[in-house]
Amino acid sequence: MGYIVVAYLFIQWLPKQQTFWRVFLHLFLFTGIGITMEWIHITTHHMTHEKWWNYGWSYLANWFLYLTFYSFHRVFRLEKLSSQEK
Repeated sequence: MGYIVVAYLFIQWLPKQQTFWRVFLHLFLFTGIGITMEWIHITTHHMTHEKWWNYGWSYLANWFLYLTFYSFHRVFRLEKLSSQEK
């Protein structure tokens, strides 16, 4: 649950100009921080990968979370902008 909140809060720091490369860099930064935190917890034995889970799946999960929250952010931001224009 906590990781979902982190993804949501990270989306709040999107660059003002949302070009493809800036959003991609933001996504890359988010996934890099997430994988680094996971690596630290695994190497200090505070966390383990169970069964088939590995860093690759964690990386994909980070992309999925980020893109999901980014999509919701865009939808609700556009909805807010259109309601302010009326």
